[in-house]
Amino acid sequence: MKFGIANLSIIPVRTEAREQSEMITQILFGETFQITSIRKKWCYIIIDNDNYEGWIDKKLCNQINEDLYLKHKNHSSIILSDMLSAVHKEKSKNPHFICAGSELPFFDKADNSFLLGDKKYFLLNDNNENNSVSIKETAYQFLNSPYLWGGKTNFGIDCSGFTQIVFKINGIKLPRDASQQVEIGETLNFMNE
Repeated sequence: MKFGIANLSIIPVRTEAREQSEMITQILFGETFQITSIRKKWCYIIIDNDNYEGWIDKKLCNQINEDLYLKHKNHSSIILSDMLSAVHKEKSKNPHFICAGSELPFFDKADNSFLLGDKKYFLLNDNNENNSVSIKETAYQFLNSPYLWGGKTNFGIDCSGFTQIVFKINGIKLPRDASQQVEIGETLNFMNE
């Protein structure tokens, strides 16, 4: 088996190995995944955060070795709460913009640096910690975001992606689909039965 980590802001995950196929979710910067099969220009992956599966374009697949993968998977990351943050690779001054919910593994507060695979990056924002106050306040940050089937960012988001990312920013892992999310937590009764 092969492994990867997202080094791009957003990677679309599709139902089939073709560009015209429906996007079912997105991988955000810093998220790890397993590559279970490679077919010409496509990689079939399983996202570690929620075990969601699908196809990504091979050009967007940043492969890492198993040792790096296990280090990333077993190490907690800072989850960005700002809607948009800027990062850059070491020895590069070209900013790369990433979205809320992106992960910064091995974050060092001293110089705002983090490691992604074997590359060192720097966060250009002052937001070096999850500064979310509540689920409600985080949710309001997504107000007026356009609807996008399979989306998980303020540039386009669907209902279950919205729920998943708002809770992720607040330190709570949820599955990707609403049908799975409804099974998490406690049932509340709204009226006396």
